[in-house]
Parts: sequence; structure tokens; C-alpha cells
Amino acid sequence: MKKLINAVFIDTENQQVSNIQIEPSLAAYYQKMNVQLISNAGYFENGDWLVVDDEGLFVSNPEFFSIKGNIHPKLAGNALILGSDNNGGDRSATTRAEDLTVTFYAPRIEVVFV
Repeated sequence: MKKLINAVFIDTENQQVSNIQIEPSLAAYYQKMNVQLISNAGYFENGDWLVVDDEGLFVSNPEFFSIKGNIHPKLAGNALILGSDNNGGDRSATTRAEDLTVTFYAPRIEVVFV
């Protein structure tokens, strides 16, 4: 059985924040987030880090969210919150979904008149 870690999944499509268990691997992160490229969007005071969809702005009608107290006012696409050990590896996040105040923003829909 593969090792699993605790993480927080921010699902912008369904506007949900949930505690999950996930294998600590890029492949698992890509699959859960439904993305092809991820970036580190910053660290929490407890050492956890925020992983976001690096291409979240490049889709039509991107979906945004913000986390109260985070340095970024709005981020696009799905995200994970993971823990980090002293060696650069991932560990279970200390942050839990219930610790966060997340605001979701409706995608901007462009209407074209012909």
C-alpha cells in the first residue's frame, strides 16, 4: 500500500474545500487537481504550502478563489495545501479545511454579439 498524506483540496469548479488523503507525488497532485502544471503560491505560517494550477488563467472562463490572510488576493484554478518537511519533501498538512475562510468567485462570462 502506498503512503498517503493529509492535504486540503480547493475545488473551484464545485466551490468546495475538503480534507483529503493523497499520495505525495506530482502525478497524484496533477490527477487530483486535473492540471498539467503546478506552482508554489506561497507558504502558511505553519510551514504548509499552497500548490496552484499554473495554467489556471489560460482557460476560458477561469474560476477564482481567495484564502483569507493569504498574500494573493485571487488565484485561478484548483489548489492543494500540503505540508513540507525540512528536506523539501511533502508531509501531511497541518492546515485543515475547517481552518480556512475561502471565497469563490464566479467565472467572468464573456458575451459576444454578432
